[in-house]
Amino acid sequence: MWVALQSDNPIEVSFAQHCLNESGIWNAVLDDASQAFSGLAGVQGRRLIVNDGDAEAAHAALREAGVACRALDDSGVEPLF
Repeated sequence: MWVALQSDNPIEVSFAQHCLNESGIWNAVLDDASQAFSGLAGVQGRRLIVNDGDAEAAHAALREAGVACRALDDSGVEPLF
C-alpha cells in the first residue's frame, strides 16, 4: 500500500478521496476513528492509502486536482532515528 496523503484536515482527506473515487482508483482512509479517541487531534492525522499498482495513477489524479500528496518514492514510513 502507498500512503498518498497524511493530513489532520478531514476536508482535505475527503476531497482527495473523492478525486480518487472519480478516477476509479481504490482507496481507504486509515486512522479515522482513532482521531476521536486519542485526544491528540492533529498529531498523526488520517492516512489515505491506495494499492501500490495504482500509485502512479493516484499521484497524477491528486496532483491534477491540486492536492499536495506524497512523492511516489515516499513509502510513508518515517525513520526511527
